[in-house]
Amino acid sequence: TEKKGISKENLVSILKSLRHTNVVQFLGAFFSADRIALLTEFLPRGDLHRLLGRDTSGQLGWYRRGRAVALDVVRGIVYMHSRKPPVAHMDLKPANCLLGR
Repeated sequence: TEKKGISKENLVSILKSLRHTNVVQFLGAFFSADRIALLTEFLPRGDLHRLLGRDTSGQLGWYRRGRAVALDVVRGIVYMHSRKPPVAHMDLKPANCLLGR
């Protein structure tokens, strides 16, 4: 984090301030010399990457669930980008899109 221009304290402060239905609730953090561990709320459906990989039944169909997931991700990102100052995710990918419902 500090190599990228943000201190650990600032990172925790930013994550604590985020409150939105489509942004995972941050609970705490652990920092060691070479690792960062973030504690967040539990989301029972796992992540989008795993859901896409095991969707052999067609349960994720675009107009049923896929479209809703995409809209939820966009809503969360719009919220973060609308903050003052804006918050950038920096690692948006299916494995980082957690599914709560």
